[in-house]
Amino acid sequence: MTRHSYRVKPRLRQSVKLPARVHGSRIVCGMRPVLPAICLALLVLSARPLAAQTSLLVYAASSLTDAFLAIEAEFESSNPQIDVLHNFAASSTLVNQLLLGAPADVIASADEAQLERLLADGIVVSPSTLARNNLALAIPADNPAGLETTADLAMEGLRLVLAAPGVPVRSYSDRLLEQLVQTHDYDVADVMANVVSEESNVRQVLLKIALGDADAGFVYSSDITPSLAALVSTIPLPVNATGNAVYPVAIIRGSALPEEAAGYVNFLLSPAGQQIMVDNGFRPALDEMPYSPWPSCMPAWP
Repeated sequence: MTRHSYRVKPRLRQSVKLPARVHGSRIVCGMRPVLPAICLALLVLSARPLAAQTSLLVYAASSLTDAFLAIEAEFESSNPQIDVLHNFAASSTLVNQLLLGAPADVIASADEAQLERLLADGIVVSPSTLARNNLALAIPADNPAGLETTADLAMEGLRLVLAAPGVPVRSYSDRLLEQLVQTHDYDVADVMANVVSEESNVRQVLLKIALGDADAGFVYSSDITPSLAALVSTIPLPVNATGNAVYPVAIIRGSALPEEAAGYVNFLLSPAGQQIMVDNGFRPALDEMPYSPWPSCMPAWP
């Protein structure tokens, strides 16, 4: 955002009480070396505008909140002329906003399906894989329902909270349940009968669990930060059933700041940006998991 230059207050000189001596027609302040320097500095400040900042608007999935705030601090320290502003929400909500014409420069989604909606309408360009994530079955730390394994998800009286349909973590959760019923003695309908709440984003799911308003819920492993360790625990998921969540990032076509947007995405994909993602519980874009159909190398910017 543009910052306006400061002006020296008109009567600043009269507000400074210093002893003075009269030499002919001149008034000389008692602190002769100091006051002229101060006045000169104020005049320079009044004549020179402060460096303007450009606001870069980044739409990001709720699960990226902690990682992107850390990235913002690092990126802005190297690019002081850019002020990164965030809109955090469920990926489906963000995509709906963009489809309705909301302005933005970059979007980072929690799944590829949501970004494909924008690609189909020509709203984004140059998608790349930003990071990967795993699902986690979160429970309150005191585990009031006594869950031991995923086989307990269908037990009577369990309070299960999920994200609302269309939210990426819900899509991953539904796929995971389809895998679980193949090894457990229950149907998906038996688990869904225990759903007491469907939340607008994954952070709301986690909040319900942390507050003890639910006995279990599916979130991303990166959501269970050290600050929540005393409130939330997890139930182990079967091997190869954790859900390989893929996070794509893309530039908004028609962004007023294409160079700044490209620079920001380049930082996300750089070793420094990827390390911040890892530090916040994500897996890097390139790892041992099956390769994503999205190009994970540096994109060809328009």
